[in-house]
Amino acid sequence: MKCLEAQRLMQLFLEKKLKAPQLHDFVEHIESCPDCREELELNMAVYSTLLNGKEKDRFDYNFAERTNSYLRVAKRYLRRVRMRHITQGTVIILAQLVLLLFVFSSVEGKFIRDHGKGFFSYIFAVNEETEEDSEMLSEAVSESLTEMQTEAVSETLTKIQTETAAQTQTETAAGDRGTGNTEPGGR
Repeated sequence: MKCLEAQRLMQLFLEKKLKAPQLHDFVEHIESCPDCREELELNMAVYSTLLNGKEKDRFDYNFAERTNSYLRVAKRYLRRVRMRHITQGTVIILAQLVLLLFVFSSVEGKFIRDHGKGFFSYIFAVNEETEEDSEMLSEAVSESLTEMQTEAVSETLTKIQTETAAQTQTETAAGDRGTGNTEPGGR
C-alpha cells in the first residue's frame, strides 16, 4: 500500500469501517511507515477531539498510545478473522473427506458384493494367485486339453475307420473279380 492510499483510509480506520483485507494492508503500512503513523496520530487527535470535545474529564491526550491501542485492536480483529477462515476451511475439508469416505465405502461395499473381495485387495492382489485360483486354472487347462485330445483321437479313429472300410471294399471287390463270383458269400 502506498502512503496516499493509507492517508485516504485513515478516516475509515478511525471509524472502524475498514474490511479485513484493507485493514490488514493498512495496519502493515502504518507499522512500517513512520510518516503515515505520525499522520494517523494527528488524525486520531482531531477525531478524538471532535468526538469527545464535550467529555473533557475522560479525554486522553496521549495520542500515540491511543493509536497503538487502535492498532492492537485491529490486529486482534485480523487474527480472529484469519482463525475464522482457517476454521471454516478446515470444516469444509473435513466435510469433504467424510463425504468422500461415505461414497468410497458405498462403492467398496458394492465392489465386495460383486467381486467377493475389497477394491484394494482386488487391485493389489492381481499378481498373487491363491490356491483356489490355481486349482481352477489347472482344471480349466486339463478340461481344455482333454477335449482337444478327445477330438484329435476321434478324428484319427474316423480317418482309420474310413481308410479301413475303403481298403476292405477294395479287397473284397478285387477278390470277387478273380474268382468270378458275383454273389455274396462266394457261391
